[in-house]
Amino acid sequence: MDTSKTLPTKTKPQSRRSTSSKQVLNEREYKAAFAHINTYLERMKGNESKLTPEEHAHFRQLALAIQEYEQIHFPLPTRQEVLIRDFTVGEWNAGKLRAFRKEFNLKQANLAQFLGVNQSRIAEMERGDRAFSTTTRIALDRVAEYIRTSLQKQNSNGS
Repeated sequence: MDTSKTLPTKTKPQSRRSTSSKQVLNEREYKAAFAHINTYLERMKGNESKLTPEEHAHFRQLALAIQEYEQIHFPLPTRQEVLIRDFTVGEWNAGKLRAFRKEFNLKQANLAQFLGVNQSRIAEMERGDRAFSTTTRIALDRVAEYIRTSLQKQNSNGS
């Protein structure tokens, strides 16, 4: 048998990518995927059973592709980034101080060391028994900024 001539195999024609593929790579595909999702949503009107199993699978595939695209191109800040942003406005009070310390797993003694005060002063401020001095507020802002910067560096190194 002559093996130099092989039978031609069927190959899929190379076509342009559509939004039915598993990834959304650019803004045009992102918008097209949303258009498809909106069409499905209009048809469903709160009842997923109005879609065929194939359409439902395509709907989920589009939703996941959109979610992946958004995570890359429109990342949301992490919970800690949102919290640290809230903690750096300079308006410190007892509840905010305690929430800050708990969120970043700081013991009163550790925070006191950062601020250059006694641990008992942190406890008094958290209870509302002691006012926040300007110096303490500035020091708290600096600690919060340090943590925020550390988190940003950690996130940029990990990504």
